[in-house]
Amino acid sequence: MRYLFFDIEAADGNYKICEFGHVICDSNMNPIYKKIYLINPKGKFNLTGRKDSRDLHLSFTEEQYKASPEFDDVYDNIKFTLEQKDIMAFGHSVNNDILFLDKACNRY
Repeated sequence: MRYLFFDIEAADGNYKICEFGHVICDSNMNPIYKKIYLINPKGKFNLTGRKDSRDLHLSFTEEQYKASPEFDDVYDNIKFTLEQKDIMAFGHSVNNDILFLDKACNRY
């Protein structure tokens, strides 16, 4: 068994994905693979001063995200990562992340 830990960031705190990061660990929890997909959200960044929401701080610049491929260009890689048979997936704020993925799939 391998373990997948993933997290998604959205440029608007809602559904325009700008980052999909993950780490795969072996059965002893040793990291064996890690990858961050930067994604062009094709929309405005709305990270601070959002009504009734906390500010968001991303690890890369808006320019780096905007220079990255769009979601549909990395979709197959993300799908492959999440659908491997011998992987148990864990995430941070998984309900939000699954909602982000659903919205991105419908959008593209």
